Amino acid sequence: MGVFRTTDSESGAVLVFLTATLAVLLAIGSLVVDVGYVFARRTQLANAVDAASLAGVLELPSDPVTAWTMASDYLTANYGSVDNASVVIGSDYCSVSVWASDEVKVFLGSVFGLESVAISARAKAQIAAAAKVKGVRPFGVVQQDFVYGQPYLLKSSPGLGKLAPGNFGALALGGKGGSNYRNNIKYGYDGWIEVGQLIETEPGNVSGPTKQGVEYLLGECNHNPPCTYETVRPGCPRLLVVPVVESFDDVHGRDSVTVVGFACFFLEGYGGQGNDAYVMGRFLQRQIDAQPGEAAYFGASVVRLTE
Repeated sequence: MGVFRTTDSESGAVLVFLTATLAVLLAIGSLVVDVGYVFARRTQLANAVDAASLAGVLELPSDPVTAWTMASDYLTANYGSVDNASVVIGSDYCSVSVWASDEVKVFLGSVFGLESVAISARAKAQIAAAAKVKGVRPFGVVQQDFVYGQPYLLKSSPGLGKLAPGNFGALALGGKGGSNYRNNIKYGYDGWIEVGQLIETEPGNVSGPTKQGVEYLLGECNHNPPCTYETVRPGCPRLLVVPVVESFDDVHGRDSVTVVGFACFFLEGYGGQGNDAYVMGRFLQRQIDAQPGEAAYFGASVVRLTE
């Protein structure tokens, strides 16, 4: 059997081929590592920008200064320091725009003269008027220019005056009668109400069901110290969403009113003796779980990313 031998020239050719192959593999490896790292950092920056805009917009429209601070803090907390960043509060105090850029240093790319890669991300979160809501309470409040923290009648009484003949602001949502009305106060109406919808009124003062429903909500709020309109937390039973109606004009007895939007109130309680029960609440501006749409803004809003 013969022995296979290579010449010096053949060995040299193999060595050159292996060296070239290793160089190519090194280049491909460096590219894969660097591209993966840059992509991961770009994703992290995009997520941080999204989180920053959403965190900021939660403070709007009432506190644009805190909105700016929250957005800036969230960007740093979720990504770290960046080369350049901007946080812009919309002139209507209903949006937060966040932009950030960074230079990502690469590991192996520097062998080929590539020191870093520029990345950037942008996001805009805004609040939109709630147009379709589930879980509203059966009080119809007439549209007006509400003022934050001010008390309003959610349901009137004979002693305070009728909103219309036989009507004091109570609504018949999903059914008629005192029992249905009381349950809607306690638990919220389990169906959807939307802007433009006609809803029936619940005529009469329904004083007993009103007191029973309101007392239930007050009893369910067991925070210590007790909630106020300035400290109320999401999910508190005293945080109510009610339909804002166009008018009670031309309403007589059991009739219908048109929904034009939704408002949030902190339930202060009820007053009145005997059959003269009324309900008071303080107006709030809050983001709620709802669907946005074409609707007038009455303080109940939905948060969404638009960029």
